[in-house]
Formats: sequence, structure tokens, C-alpha cells
Amino acid sequence: MIKKLKLILCIACVAVLLISLTYRNNRNKNFDYTPPEMIVDKDEIEVSIEATDDELIKGVSAYDKVDGDVSDRIIIEKLEKDAEGEYNEFIATYVCFDKSGNKTRVKRLIRYTDYVRPHFNLKNDLRFSLNTTGSLLITLQLKMH
Repeated sequence: MIKKLKLILCIACVAVLLISLTYRNNRNKNFDYTPPEMIVDKDEIEVSIEATDDELIKGVSAYDKVDGDVSDRIIIEKLEKDAEGEYNEFIATYVCFDKSGNKTRVKRLIRYTDYVRPHFNLKNDLRFSLNTTGSLLITLQLKMH
């Protein structure tokens, strides 16, 4: 009787193990590991400095083999000055995630048509004074244009 019980328990354990391995294997086969593909219609665009994120994303689309069109999931991850470009050129990095969490990135050049570099002027004369310890204090009043 005990031998039969041990045999039944061993068979049950093997069956549970096989079922769990089969489930795990099938789950991994069906999981999406491929990131979406992003397409940019123009490598560079010209916009106003007042452009919204929607305007900066215009012309960028994304498609995923499992989820289909995921263009509504595109966001601007970063917008930084193009170190090698003109003063009004920036690089936008776009990122898109599919429903499985896979991500892809693409970059393009943003050229601002009305960008003006910051410019500083002295508002008043430069003033020097000595504090009680005899150290020199310089007072600046700046105005930015």
C-alpha cells in the first residue's frame, strides 16, 4: 500500500513538473521581445521655438509586429543642443514602447527658425566695494534680452 502511494505521488509530481514546464515554455514563445520600428519622414525639420511636443513629433511614426500602430506611444525623451551644428540646431531623441515594454529610439535634427541666443548686458555700472574684512566685492546687475 505504501509503495503504491509513493508511486502515485511520484507520478503526480512528474505530471505537475511537466505541466509547469510546458506552460512556461509556451508563455516564453508567445512573449514579444521585438521592439517597435520607428519611421521618421524627414531627417530634419524647421519649427518655431514655440512649437509644442505634438508639432515636434509630427512625421514620426511607429509600428510593432504584435501591437500594430503604436505611434500614439511616441514621446520626446530628450532635446539637446547639437554640439556640431549651428546655434539654432538641436537634436530630438524620440522613444516608443510597445505593450510588452520593448523600446526603440530614433533621433532627428530640429532647427528653430526664431531661436535667439541668450544675451546679457549690464543694467548699471559695475561697482566695486570693500567689505569689513578688506575683501573686494563686485556687484553685477544683469538684464537678459
